[in-house]
Amino acid sequence: MDQDVCMLKQESPSSVDVILLSSYDTDGVGTYTQQVAEAIEKIGLSTQIICINNQSKKDRSFGFLDKKPIYKIFFRILQEFERRILKISPKFAFIHLNTLSDKIVLESDIWPQSCRLIITIFISGMMDARVLNKIYQKYNYPKILFMGVDDNLYTGGCHYVNNCDQYKKTCSKCPAVSKAIQPKVLKNFYRRKKYYDLINPMVIAGSNEHKNNIKASSLLRNFNIEKLILNADKIYGKYELLRDKLRDSYGVNRFAILVRSSSEPRKGCDTVFKAIKLISIESPEKLKKLEFIFIGDDYLEQLILNKNLPVIYKSFGFLEKEELAKIYTISDLFLMPSYADLGPMMMTQSLASGTPVVSSDVGLARDLIVDNKNGIIIRNFNAENLEKHILNYLSKKDSEMSLIRKNTREISESVSSEEKFLSNLKNLLI
Repeated sequence: MDQDVCMLKQESPSSVDVILLSSYDTDGVGTYTQQVAEAIEKIGLSTQIICINNQSKKDRSFGFLDKKPIYKIFFRILQEFERRILKISPKFAFIHLNTLSDKIVLESDIWPQSCRLIITIFISGMMDARVLNKIYQKYNYPKILFMGVDDNLYTGGCHYVNNCDQYKKTCSKCPAVSKAIQPKVLKNFYRRKKYYDLINPMVIAGSNEHKNNIKASSLLRNFNIEKLILNADKIYGKYELLRDKLRDSYGVNRFAILVRSSSEPRKGCDTVFKAIKLISIESPEKLKKLEFIFIGDDYLEQLILNKNLPVIYKSFGFLEKEELAKIYTISDLFLMPSYADLGPMMMTQSLASGTPVVSSDVGLARDLIVDNKNGIIIRNFNAENLEKHILNYLSKKDSEMSLIRKNTREISESVSSEEKFLSNLKNLLI
């Protein structure tokens, strides 16, 4: 039977321990949500993910639009309208002023009859704080956790605050939108304030930077705030003993540098390209010793092709978890060049795989990286400094890199092991 038909016949459980609210159940936030759900199940609690549309095809995921193909098309048009017509600045990744209708959310048959706990991970574009409060009432005021790795829950709508400090006040002069839209952002901010106070959530930060931002936020600073670093799946690091064979099978015989290619400005790929260009100009003989591995979109590949740079690279696109684990293993170095990122999970995955990380000073960097042990944090992040650290790693002997890989795995296990995460999670939930 066709898998999509099976999904239409899927029935929501009558009772569940934990509901996880996430606009998406795939890609970045969706992958995070699925892993949290899996961890909760490992400590003996049942879960259900409620999202806009079940794209993962997981049995635990239920989408409001799964059985509404016409509304699904309308919703996509609405999202495209926001992106194009409102001309929202990509710098802040402002996400969705509009949401699903109250009727679609509140009268949906995907809600279980009862639950003990609600975890709100990311609800932008799906529901607002007022509707979240109605759900809170529907389930007779259960414990609610705000959890995740982005800024959206404590701003007027921005996914990342960058250098803006309006979230510490009221987001009244939001730089992400035009002046015509700013009153709507302010209204959204005050609505969140009103209903957050009624819900009184526990707030779980995903990194030290995330926790500091939450403490500064006028929306969430007065609630109980904890920090919980999500571990990498145990598949990352699984292939280390097969590393040489894997490198042969992928045709990798140079110093391999892994980069997550993305056209989003905040992801910093323009800086990576500038660093590669500097190496091609200043050290062309060293560029021949490097091989870049791109995953994600084709943004970096197109920049290289357009400038006709003599770069050796492989581009793998978007990968499933199994192959991604192998790609980390064959890589000698992972670059994390984001200018605004409160994770990312790729940093955790790379370190768990034994692959050191050269990172900008964002997100989990200070939680996970020990300078010169398992990578380096570039405090003044620019193309020149990135070039310097790439060439510094290239100059290391094989024996040095082997020791760094060993240190990287050991530090990862001590800081963000699955056992530590499950223990801390259980203390928060039970």
